[in-house]
Amino acid sequence: SAVAGTEGRDNVPLGLQFRLADGWKIYWRAPGDAGYPPEIDWNGSDNLAGMAWRWPVPERFSLFGLETYGYHGEVVIPIRATLSQPGAPVALRAEMNALACSDICVPLAASLTLDLAGTEARPTVFAQLIDKFRARVPKNLSGLGLDIGQVTAVGTPEPHSLAVSILATTPLDAPDIFPEARPGFAFGKPDITFSADRRSAVLTIPASLPVGSRLAGETVTLTLVDGDRFLERKIMVSEGVESEASNRWAALAAVLGIAFLGGLVLNLMPCVLPVLSLKL
Repeated sequence: SAVAGTEGRDNVPLGLQFRLADGWKIYWRAPGDAGYPPEIDWNGSDNLAGMAWRWPVPERFSLFGLETYGYHGEVVIPIRATLSQPGAPVALRAEMNALACSDICVPLAASLTLDLAGTEARPTVFAQLIDKFRARVPKNLSGLGLDIGQVTAVGTPEPHSLAVSILATTPLDAPDIFPEARPGFAFGKPDITFSADRRSAVLTIPASLPVGSRLAGETVTLTLVDGDRFLERKIMVSEGVESEASNRWAALAAVLGIAFLGGLVLNLMPCVLPVLSLKL
Protein backbone atom coordinates (compact mmCIF):
# COMPACT_ATOMS: atom_id res chain seq x y z
CA SER A 1 0.00 0.00 0.00
CA ALA A 2 1.13 3.56 -0.71
CA VAL A 3 -0.52 4.73 2.55
CA ALA A 4 -0.34 3.39 6.10
CA GLY A 5 -3.94 4.19 7.07
CA THR A 6 -7.35 5.11 5.70
CA GLU A 7 -8.18 8.26 7.69
CA GLY A 8 -9.97 10.78 5.47
CA ARG A 9 -9.80 8.53 2.39
CA ASP A 10 -12.43 6.82 0.29
CA ASN A 11 -9.83 4.82 -1.65
CA VAL A 12 -6.41 3.27 -1.12
CA PRO A 13 -3.60 3.10 -3.73
CA LEU A 14 -2.18 -0.43 -3.82
CA GLY A 15 0.38 -2.27 -5.93
CA LEU A 16 0.69 -5.93 -6.94
CA GLN A 17 4.45 -6.48 -7.16
CA PHE A 18 6.30 -9.15 -9.13
CA ARG A 19 10.07 -9.68 -9.06
CA LEU A 20 11.01 -12.10 -11.83
CA ALA A 21 14.21 -14.06 -12.37
CA ASP A 22 16.15 -13.50 -15.61
CA GLY A 23 14.37 -14.93 -18.63
CA TRP A 24 10.93 -15.05 -16.98
CA LYS A 25 7.85 -12.98 -17.77
CA ILE A 26 4.26 -12.47 -16.72
CA TYR A 27 1.45 -11.26 -18.94
CA TRP A 28 -0.33 -7.98 -19.64
CA ARG A 29 -4.15 -7.59 -19.46
CA ALA A 30 -4.27 -8.65 -23.16
CA PRO A 31 -1.64 -11.42 -23.26
CA GLY A 32 -1.56 -11.92 -27.04
CA ASP A 33 -1.30 -15.36 -28.60
CA ALA A 34 -0.77 -17.24 -25.33
CA GLY A 35 -0.89 -16.93 -21.54
CA TYR A 36 -3.24 -15.09 -19.20
CA PRO A 37 -2.85 -12.01 -16.98
CA PRO A 38 -2.69 -11.97 -13.16
CA GLU A 39 -6.11 -12.27 -11.50
CA ILE A 40 -7.27 -11.76 -7.91
CA ASP A 41 -10.30 -13.05 -6.04
CA TRP A 42 -11.09 -10.55 -3.26
CA ASN A 43 -13.67 -12.68 -1.44
CA GLY A 44 -13.27 -12.43 2.34
CA SER A 45 -12.18 -8.77 2.31
CA ASP A 46 -13.84 -6.24 4.63
CA ASN A 47 -14.74 -2.62 3.80
CA LEU A 48 -14.04 -3.12 0.10
CA ALA A 49 -16.43 -1.74 -2.53
CA GLY A 50 -14.37 -2.31 -5.66
CA MET A 51 -10.99 -2.54 -7.35
CA ALA A 52 -9.64 -0.71 -10.41
CA TRP A 53 -6.52 -2.12 -12.08
CA ARG A 54 -4.09 0.18 -13.91
CA TRP A 55 -1.77 -1.62 -16.33
CA PRO A 56 1.69 -0.17 -17.11
CA VAL A 57 2.77 -0.28 -20.76
CA PRO A 58 3.85 -3.80 -21.73
CA GLU A 59 6.65 -5.07 -23.91
CA ARG A 60 6.49 -7.52 -26.80
CA PHE A 61 7.85 -11.07 -26.65
CA SER A 62 8.23 -12.86 -30.02
CA LEU A 63 8.90 -16.60 -29.80
CA PHE A 64 8.17 -19.55 -32.12
CA GLY A 65 5.90 -17.37 -34.25
CA LEU A 66 3.81 -16.30 -31.24
CA GLU A 67 3.39 -12.67 -30.19
CA THR A 68 2.78 -12.15 -26.47
CA TYR A 69 2.75 -9.03 -24.28
CA GLY A 70 3.87 -8.69 -20.70
CA TYR A 71 6.64 -7.75 -18.28
CA HIS A 72 10.05 -8.99 -17.20
CA GLY A 73 12.32 -8.07 -14.29
CA GLU A 74 10.24 -6.13 -11.77
CA VAL A 75 6.75 -4.75 -12.28
CA VAL A 76 4.16 -3.26 -9.97
CA ILE A 77 0.56 -3.25 -11.22
CA PRO A 78 -1.21 -0.29 -9.54
CA ILE A 79 -4.63 -1.10 -8.10
CA ARG A 80 -7.02 1.44 -6.57
CA ALA A 81 -9.22 -0.01 -3.83
CA THR A 82 -12.50 1.84 -3.20
CA LEU A 83 -13.71 1.62 0.39
CA SER A 84 -17.30 0.87 1.37
CA GLN A 85 -16.90 3.05 4.49
CA PRO A 86 -14.45 5.91 3.87
CA GLY A 87 -11.90 6.37 6.63
CA ALA A 88 -12.69 3.03 8.31
CA PRO A 89 -10.20 0.15 8.64
CA VAL A 90 -9.88 -2.19 5.67
CA ALA A 91 -8.93 -5.86 5.64
CA LEU A 92 -7.90 -7.21 2.24
CA ARG A 93 -7.88 -10.93 1.50
CA ALA A 94 -6.63 -11.82 -1.96
CA GLU A 95 -6.28 -15.14 -3.77
CA MET A 96 -3.89 -14.34 -6.63
CA ASN A 97 -3.34 -16.44 -9.75
CA ALA A 98 -0.86 -15.67 -12.52
CA LEU A 99 1.29 -17.42 -15.12
CA ALA A 100 5.08 -17.03 -15.31
CA CYS A 101 6.81 -18.26 -18.48
CA SER A 102 10.34 -18.87 -19.68
CA ASP A 103 11.17 -22.04 -21.66
CA ILE A 104 8.26 -23.51 -19.71
CA CYS A 105 5.24 -21.92 -18.02
CA VAL A 106 4.55 -22.20 -14.30
CA PRO A 107 1.24 -21.24 -12.65
CA LEU A 108 1.63 -18.91 -9.68
CA ALA A 109 -0.79 -18.91 -6.77
CA ALA A 110 -0.57 -16.89 -3.56
CA SER A 111 -2.80 -15.98 -0.64
CA LEU A 112 -2.18 -12.31 0.16
CA THR A 113 -3.38 -10.22 3.10
CA LEU A 114 -3.18 -6.53 3.95
CA ASP A 115 -4.76 -4.77 6.94
CA LEU A 116 -4.92 -0.98 7.21
CA ALA A 117 -6.24 0.79 10.30
CA GLY A 118 -8.35 3.93 10.23
CA THR A 119 -5.31 5.99 11.21
CA GLU A 120 -3.38 8.79 9.50
CA ALA A 121 -2.92 8.06 5.82
CA ARG A 122 0.80 8.88 5.81
CA PRO A 123 2.90 7.61 2.87
CA THR A 124 4.66 4.27 3.20
CA VAL A 125 8.05 3.20 1.87
CA PHE A 126 6.20 1.76 -1.15
CA ALA A 127 4.56 5.06 -2.21
CA GLN A 128 7.30 6.06 -4.64
CA LEU A 129 7.58 2.56 -6.10
CA ILE A 130 3.84 2.46 -6.83
CA ASP A 131 3.98 6.01 -8.26
CA LYS A 132 6.89 4.99 -10.51
CA PHE A 133 4.81 2.31 -12.21
CA ARG A 134 1.61 4.35 -12.13
CA ALA A 135 3.49 6.90 -14.24
CA ARG A 136 3.94 4.12 -16.83
CA VAL A 137 0.18 3.65 -17.22
CA PRO A 138 -0.82 5.02 -20.66
CA LYS A 139 -3.65 7.54 -20.91
CA ASN A 140 -5.63 9.21 -23.67
CA LEU A 141 -3.83 12.55 -23.49
CA SER A 142 -2.62 15.11 -26.00
CA GLY A 143 0.64 17.02 -25.81
CA LEU A 144 2.78 13.93 -25.20
CA GLY A 145 4.81 14.36 -28.37
CA LEU A 146 3.12 11.27 -29.81
CA ASP A 147 -0.27 10.87 -31.46
CA ILE A 148 -2.38 8.42 -33.45
CA GLY A 149 -3.89 9.58 -36.72
CA GLN A 150 -6.08 7.56 -39.03
CA VAL A 151 -6.78 3.88 -38.39
CA THR A 152 -7.99 1.96 -41.44
CA ALA A 153 -8.67 -1.60 -42.56
CA VAL A 154 -6.46 -2.64 -45.49
CA GLY A 155 -5.85 -5.79 -47.52
CA THR A 156 -7.54 -7.82 -50.23
CA PRO A 157 -9.89 -9.52 -50.92
CA GLU A 158 -11.13 -8.72 -47.41
CA PRO A 159 -9.33 -6.28 -45.10
CA HIS A 160 -7.27 -8.38 -42.72
CA SER A 161 -4.79 -5.77 -41.51
CA LEU A 162 -4.87 -2.53 -39.55
CA ALA A 163 -3.00 0.48 -40.92
CA VAL A 164 -2.28 2.92 -38.10
CA SER A 165 -0.69 6.28 -38.90
CA ILE A 166 1.26 7.86 -36.06
CA LEU A 167 2.81 11.30 -35.60
CA ALA A 168 5.61 12.53 -33.33
CA THR A 169 7.09 15.93 -32.50
CA THR A 170 10.60 14.43 -32.35
CA PRO A 171 11.89 11.53 -34.48
CA LEU A 172 10.49 8.13 -33.68
CA ASP A 173 12.90 5.57 -32.25
CA ALA A 174 11.35 2.09 -32.10
CA PRO A 175 7.55 2.42 -31.95
CA ASP A 176 5.33 -0.54 -31.16
CA ILE A 177 1.58 -0.88 -30.82
CA PHE A 178 -0.69 -3.26 -28.94
CA PRO A 179 -4.23 -3.49 -30.37
CA GLU A 180 -7.18 -4.86 -28.38
CA ALA A 181 -10.60 -5.72 -29.77
CA ARG A 182 -13.57 -7.87 -28.82
CA PRO A 183 -13.02 -11.62 -28.30
CA GLY A 184 -12.07 -13.53 -31.43
CA PHE A 185 -9.83 -10.82 -32.90
CA ALA A 186 -6.05 -11.34 -32.78
CA PHE A 187 -3.21 -9.16 -34.03
CA GLY A 188 0.39 -9.82 -35.08
CA LYS A 189 3.62 -7.85 -35.11
CA PRO A 190 3.41 -4.55 -37.00
CA ASP A 191 5.37 -3.76 -40.15
CA ILE A 192 6.61 -0.15 -39.87
CA THR A 193 7.12 2.34 -42.70
CA PHE A 194 8.81 5.56 -41.56
CA SER A 195 8.72 8.96 -43.22
CA ALA A 196 12.07 10.49 -44.27
CA ASP A 197 12.33 12.57 -41.07
CA ARG A 198 10.95 9.73 -38.86
CA ARG A 199 8.37 12.12 -37.43
CA SER A 200 5.57 10.00 -38.80
CA ALA A 201 5.06 6.35 -39.67
CA VAL A 202 2.46 3.83 -40.74
CA LEU A 203 2.21 0.61 -38.73
CA THR A 204 0.52 -2.21 -40.66
CA ILE A 205 -0.69 -4.92 -38.28
CA PRO A 206 -1.88 -8.32 -39.56
CA ALA A 207 -5.12 -9.48 -37.98
CA SER A 208 -7.14 -12.67 -37.51
CA LEU A 209 -10.90 -12.20 -37.47
CA PRO A 210 -13.88 -14.23 -36.29
CA VAL A 211 -15.81 -15.85 -39.13
CA GLY A 212 -18.15 -13.33 -40.77
CA SER A 213 -16.49 -10.29 -39.16
CA ARG A 214 -14.84 -7.24 -40.70
CA LEU A 215 -12.27 -4.85 -39.30
CA ALA A 216 -13.97 -1.76 -40.70
CA GLY A 217 -16.49 -0.47 -38.18
CA GLU A 218 -14.88 -2.27 -35.22
CA THR A 219 -13.77 -0.28 -32.18
CA VAL A 220 -10.22 -1.09 -31.09
CA THR A 221 -8.12 0.07 -28.14
CA LEU A 222 -4.60 0.96 -29.24
CA THR A 223 -1.67 1.26 -26.83
CA LEU A 224 1.15 3.04 -28.66
CA VAL A 225 4.68 3.00 -27.20
CA ASP A 226 7.90 4.64 -28.33
CA GLY A 227 10.49 4.53 -25.55
CA ASP A 228 9.32 6.79 -22.73
CA ARG A 229 6.40 8.13 -24.78
CA PHE A 230 3.13 6.22 -24.76
CA LEU A 231 -0.62 6.71 -25.01
CA GLU A 232 -3.82 4.69 -25.13
CA ARG A 233 -6.75 5.51 -27.38
CA LYS A 234 -10.02 3.86 -28.35
CA ILE A 235 -10.73 4.33 -32.08
CA MET A 236 -13.22 3.05 -34.65
CA VAL A 237 -11.58 1.45 -37.70
CA SER A 238 -12.50 3.11 -40.99
CA GLU A 239 -12.59 1.59 -44.48
CA GLY A 240 -9.15 1.78 -46.08
CA VAL A 241 -8.46 3.52 -49.37
CA GLU A 242 -6.71 0.38 -50.59
CA SER A 243 -9.84 -1.67 -49.94
CA GLU A 244 -12.08 0.82 -51.76
CA ALA A 245 -9.71 0.92 -54.75
CA SER A 246 -9.59 -2.87 -54.96
CA ASN A 247 -13.40 -2.99 -54.92
CA ARG A 248 -13.51 -0.53 -57.83
CA TRP A 249 -11.03 -2.59 -59.85
CA ALA A 250 -13.02 -5.75 -59.13
CA ALA A 251 -16.20 -4.08 -60.39
CA LEU A 252 -14.42 -2.86 -63.54
CA ALA A 253 -13.01 -6.34 -64.22
CA ALA A 254 -16.51 -7.82 -63.94
CA VAL A 255 -17.93 -5.31 -66.43
CA LEU A 256 -15.08 -5.94 -68.91
CA GLY A 257 -15.61 -9.70 -68.59
CA ILE A 258 -19.32 -9.38 -69.39
CA ALA A 259 -18.52 -7.10 -72.36
CA PHE A 260 -16.03 -9.64 -73.74
CA LEU A 261 -18.56 -12.48 -73.49
CA GLY A 262 -21.16 -10.32 -75.21
CA GLY A 263 -18.79 -9.60 -78.09
CA LEU A 264 -17.90 -13.28 -78.39
CA VAL A 265 -21.55 -14.29 -78.60
CA LEU A 266 -22.18 -11.59 -81.20
CA ASN A 267 -19.37 -12.88 -83.44
CA LEU A 268 -20.80 -16.41 -83.36
CA MET A 269 -24.23 -15.38 -84.70
CA PRO A 270 -25.07 -16.91 -88.15
CA CYS A 271 -25.40 -13.52 -89.86
CA VAL A 272 -21.83 -12.63 -88.87
CA LEU A 273 -20.19 -15.91 -89.94
CA PRO A 274 -19.76 -14.89 -93.67
CA VAL A 275 -17.68 -11.84 -92.74
CA LEU A 276 -15.46 -13.48 -90.11
CA SER A 277 -12.70 -13.97 -92.70
CA LEU A 278 -12.78 -10.25 -93.47
CA LYS A 279 -12.61 -9.44 -89.79
CA LEU A 280 -9.66 -11.79 -89.31
